[in-house]
Amino acid sequence: MPSHASLVDFAHEWFKKVWNERDESAIDRMLNPAGGVDGLHLRDATSLRGPAEFKVFHRAFLVAIPDMHITVEKAIEQGDWLSVRFVCEGTHTGDGLGVPPSNKRVRFSAIAFGRIENGQWVEGWNCVDFLSLNHQIGGQMRIG
Repeated sequence: MPSHASLVDFAHEWFKKVWNERDESAIDRMLNPAGGVDGLHLRDATSLRGPAEFKVFHRAFLVAIPDMHITVEKAIEQGDWLSVRFVCEGTHTGDGLGVPPSNKRVRFSAIAFGRIENGQWVEGWNCVDFLSLNHQIGGQMRIG
């Protein structure tokens, strides 16, 4: 398991490796195999379990917004709990969200809250401004 000086460091590493560097192996290292991730929409489910299901969501988002970059704006830790506010930016050039490419620049914010054990997310909840993203791309998103 990766060793981080703090959960704030863990948060920065997660978004850097998983999203900005598109390193899928980081998902395997940093998300517990039984870890639950809620609030991300995949088909009709809002709860994803483990790296395999998270990767389906991850790939769909990167197909839709291949140049997506995430900036961590604030991260707070308390015990083994972590809260992160972040902003996603990129260009909607693919159909991974179930909407034809709009070729529009998008910017939307999100918050992730979860518990970290032994250098891995074991449970997490996300509040992503999908309404804003949907409005910006002019469609009805459907991921997966």
